[in-house]
Amino acid sequence: MTSIRWFATTSIGCPTIFSFLRACSIATRVETTCSGATIAPSVSTPATTTRHRLLIIDDEESMRLLLAQIMSKDMEAEIQLAGTAEQAVRLAGNFAYDAILLDLLMPGSGGFSVLKEIRAGSPNAATPIIIVSVVSDQASIDQCMSAGASAYHVKPVRRAQLVATVQAQIAARRKRSKD
Repeated sequence: MTSIRWFATTSIGCPTIFSFLRACSIATRVETTCSGATIAPSVSTPATTTRHRLLIIDDEESMRLLLAQIMSKDMEAEIQLAGTAEQAVRLAGNFAYDAILLDLLMPGSGGFSVLKEIRAGSPNAATPIIIVSVVSDQASIDQCMSAGASAYHVKPVRRAQLVATVQAQIAARRKRSKD
């Protein structure tokens, strides 16, 4: 078993450490700050392993951490977290990701505006964006897909389906870029 420590900042700005145990040879360290989050491996990965880089955008800290745990464990991905629309747009404008998981219901400009801003011209304009939201009406789903979302998952998420979707979207993007 390997211990994973998750460093997070609570809604009032207090640092918090979460620890998880998992059976694997690679541990991941998540550090969250008020200005955005940087997640870096706490142990180096073998040179043959390709780590995907994901951005998780959700205003609920518990959901951000749950999705980060799922993606880091099942995909051994590097994760960056954003808790506000402003953080999300800033991170998406400064870093290239393999995939982005985005919640729609966020304070401020909201997830739909974030989707449009990322698609408008960030380094992630072609990055797969998977919507993960409690919003389940067909009109909202259609609106997101028309605005450039790659896939849509309704909360509560089904772990295996979400991981499979992220992996499929990353593979499809790589195939398109090779063509």
